[in-house]
Amino acid sequence: MATSMQSRRLFCCLVQGAPYLKNFNAVMWRCVEAGLINKWLYDLNALYVKEYQDQKSSQEQEDTAVEKDTRLVVFTLNHLQGAFFLFFLGHGCGLLLLFLELLLTLHISFT
Repeated sequence: MATSMQSRRLFCCLVQGAPYLKNFNAVMWRCVEAGLINKWLYDLNALYVKEYQDQKSSQEQEDTAVEKDTRLVVFTLNHLQGAFFLFFLGHGCGLLLLFLELLLTLHISFT
């Protein structure tokens, strides 16, 4: 086969003069000529595409499940921050009035 239509390069690093280099090259060339390398690459590509589509569809299902339950909200501190401010403001005002009442009673009792 003088010309090759394959655009991919296939290589393996071996030491120059390795005893099985010619046999290894012959087996690899037979795999290329038989189309096994292209088949393996096609199968791997199909596997990656299938995994990507499965992952994408599961993500879409999760997104639609979240969209269906938009009326449900989990309360966090950000949601309840205003209520806590009012709570502590009320306690602060109550303590301030308690101290003012104590001071007023002490002032009246000494006069």
